[in-house]
Order: sequence, then C-alpha cells, then structure tokens
Amino acid sequence: FATALAKGDAKAGEIKGQTREHARLLYLLGVKQLIVCINKMDSDVAKYGEPRYNEVRDEIRNVLRQVGWNPKFVEES
Repeated sequence: FATALAKGDAKAGEIKGQTREHARLLYLLGVKQLIVCINKMDSDVAKYGEPRYNEVRDEIRNVLRQVGWNPKFVEES
C-alpha cells in the first residue's frame, strides 16, 4: 500500500479518495496485514522533511483507523 507526496497532493487532514477507498477494499477483502510506504519524499512539497512525513503518517493512521485497521508504523529509510 503506497501513498506519494507529489506537488499538488492533498495536505495532511485531507487524505481521502483512492487512498481511503483502497484501504477500505483491502480491509473488506480480509487482508490481515498491511505495509504502508510513503514515497516521493524528495518532491518539492516534502523536501525530505520530517514534519511533512509526520503529517502524512498521522493522517494515514487516522484514515486506516476509520476503515477498521489498527495501524502500527515502523520508520525505515
């Protein structure tokens, strides 16, 4: 499961659409484990910034909880 940080992407607090839909479909299909990758951290928006990463991570966590997942994050570079 991947989400990208590209120019023009939604700000934290606004992640929805395909990301939410895909998370819901995976949950409904009975997928038990999920690995989330936040890519394009080198974009003009993210600039390898930890604050932006944390914003997106927290919003993804909220989206996954709303769908029914119990997300745990492990940061990896």
